[in-house]
Amino acid sequence: MVTQATVRGPQPATVRTLHPITGGSGPQIAVRVGPILILVADRAALASFVQAWLQADEMGDNAFVKRLSAGVPGVSREGGGRPGAAQPRP
Repeated sequence: MVTQATVRGPQPATVRTLHPITGGSGPQIAVRVGPILILVADRAALASFVQAWLQADEMGDNAFVKRLSAGVPGVSREGGGRPGAAQPRP
């Protein structure tokens, strides 16, 4: 199954540990960003998501640079386009 969602702008995010009361599914981590909820059942799955988002973060500088050059309020190209991003080295 493949699921797709398109999001724009800041999204509310929550992360919680879930401990089932019954059943044998074991604990999970619930990650909700905007309307998307992902239940992570083990460390390997968590590592897959972390790696994917790290790659997406690296691609973001190039993917959104044209939009940033037009001037997005509160975001500068010098910081890689991400609020709180490290400043480039001279």
